[in-house]
Amino acid sequence: MSSRQGFRRIGRAVAVLVAVVTAVAVVPLAVGRGVSSAVAEPAAGTGTVLIEDTYVVDFDRTGTRDGRSYLRVGAGAVAYLKFQVVDPPSEPRAILWLHSSTRATTEISVYRVASSDWSANDLTWNNQPGLTGSPIAGFTGTNRDEWTPVDVSGLITAAGTYSIGLTGVHGGAKFDAQESTTAPLLDLGSSTPPPPEPTATGPSLTTTPAPTATPPPTPTSWSSTPPPPTATTSSSTPSGAGAAKVMVIVDENHTQAQAQASMPYLVSLQNTFGVTSHHTATTHPSLPNYLEIAGGSTFGVTDDAAPGSHPIAGVSVFGSALAQGESARTYNESMTTACQQTSSGNYAVKHNPWAYFLDERTECQANDLPLTSLPGDITAGTLPNIGMITPDLCNDGHDCSLGTADAFLQTWMPRIMNGPDYQSGRLTVVVTFDEGVGTDQTIQTVVVNPALHGVMVGAPLTHAGLSHWLYRITGSAPRNDAATAADFGAAFGL
Repeated sequence: MSSRQGFRRIGRAVAVLVAVVTAVAVVPLAVGRGVSSAVAEPAAGTGTVLIEDTYVVDFDRTGTRDGRSYLRVGAGAVAYLKFQVVDPPSEPRAILWLHSSTRATTEISVYRVASSDWSANDLTWNNQPGLTGSPIAGFTGTNRDEWTPVDVSGLITAAGTYSIGLTGVHGGAKFDAQESTTAPLLDLGSSTPPPPEPTATGPSLTTTPAPTATPPPTPTSWSSTPPPPTATTSSSTPSGAGAAKVMVIVDENHTQAQAQASMPYLVSLQNTFGVTSHHTATTHPSLPNYLEIAGGSTFGVTDDAAPGSHPIAGVSVFGSALAQGESARTYNESMTTACQQTSSGNYAVKHNPWAYFLDERTECQANDLPLTSLPGDITAGTLPNIGMITPDLCNDGHDCSLGTADAFLQTWMPRIMNGPDYQSGRLTVVVTFDEGVGTDQTIQTVVVNPALHGVMVGAPLTHAGLSHWLYRITGSAPRNDAATAADFGAAFGL
């Protein structure tokens, strides 16, 4: 809704309140899981209207995000809300209400903003206004489709323009924006979020005096810690049939910017589930990156030579899973024999890391299989606890276009996601790239899990961190570089 439409609908003069969401340090001060109760419509003459809102992201520093139905918080995202406040009561109790569209464990802080001189249609990361002072409030954790209340009493002292900043760390969260009927609210004096008007397209602000009796009761649904995973969230501890499963799909030799520009299906998965903004590949060429994922180390390898030149004496994530009584299996397109040691046709052994682990040759021959084994495992619900899918040299984007690689994903991902492993909530699918291009080694990595809803993780992540996660979910101690790398799964709350 435009500012002019907002003023016509309210039918009175209003001043501006700004809530800003950015990725800076957080001081968690209060925690809310949210409530979704309704109260009477605010009295005439006491409301305000959201003039405009937007958010910006650090991975696209010159781009705008105006008009979207959600606002990102944290993980390299900054969102702005602009309201106008008129005739506030003296010493009001101010509650900021945010309606989340995701479940997240993000720590979020609330700041004042230095300036309200911005416009949604041209706001970018590079020209965003700054924050001032220390946080005035904060909270940790959100549930999907619930209100989160944040006490910001003392923020509004007189009629006029105000700026608020909401910043996040440890992942990202999404809140409904102006285009939603559950857009942000700032309520002065009420203990429950006022419902939006049926025709409203943005949040409103009520300015009723603070109660003179006892303070509003704290809803029993609030919690001082993020809510526990739902029944559909993957477990991080193996437990037989319910053990966590991770399937890694590796594409080739493109930067995150290239993937996002040319792979619309992958971007749709990113927007629906989760994505990184700072996943950095290990090195060039391909093989050391695959070994880093599979064993937490490059093992000193600096080229793409076959296993005969690089017999690895060590324990892979696949062998480690088997040693813990869990399952491991890899699926290689265009490979003709199990654990094939040499390249042929479109099969590249340099993209099949398990074939290099000399001490696990028997396990590799039993479980490193052609891609033709994948459909049966999907249907039977027997996908492994630790798995990897390597498309061939065309379908991974190495020799063919990213459009071809995207089509491969669009063929296989729906089949995997419709299978019993994913439908039960046990399976997470990670789509990543082995390396970028030249000096740009920031790669696209999308994490698909039914518990994720539009999450973006801005923390620095690596292939060694992905290896850490794979070791960890089978109860194994992460090895080599993975032992000290940031846990990839933990960054997504998995």
